[in-house]
Amino acid sequence: SLLSKLAEKGLEFHITSNPIESSILWTMNVPDQIAQ
Repeated sequence: SLLSKLAEKGLEFHITSNPIESSILWTMNVPDQIAQ
């Protein structure tokens, strides 16, 4: 739960600074959240 919130904050930060990397991180993080 806490990690999820931190991940969301990190994604938001990456989106503002580097949208391409954030989209890659998003696609990589989604399967982990679904698995859990």
